[in-house]
Amino acid sequence: MPSSSAAPKVAREMVAKLLVLTGHAPASETARLLVSELVTNIHLHTRTRTIHLDVLLGPARVNVSVWDASPELRPALRGGRDGDESGRGLCLVDALASGWGVVWPTGSDGWKRVWFALDEGRVVAGTTGRARASERPTEGAE
Repeated sequence: MPSSSAAPKVAREMVAKLLVLTGHAPASETARLLVSELVTNIHLHTRTRTIHLDVLLGPARVNVSVWDASPELRPALRGGRDGDESGRGLCLVDALASGWGVVWPTGSDGWKRVWFALDEGRVVAGTTGRARASERPTEGAE
């Protein structure tokens, strides 16, 4: 999809509908939020013209990846300060996903992939089930 101000809405609606239609409705609202955050980050912070989105569905796990063409930019957790209107996207991903990470696949012609996973048994509002930073895979995460 083109990297535009409309991309977060298009991506989140597409992923949410896919999850509902394929029996993964419990994960749809969390996935909607996290996809929106990652796609917004690409639109705001990279020079990428086209955003690629992958969704892999397992029996009780959803894996979502967004790809951008700015491999030199490494996504990093930043603690937002009170009153800040931005800077909390990856904190939400870290808090709500079962795991997440960044991968620079070999042979990807300069693309990087930011991914997150949702384990449906752990998708409950206000809880986490995420992997600790030391447990997060750095390549081939899913």
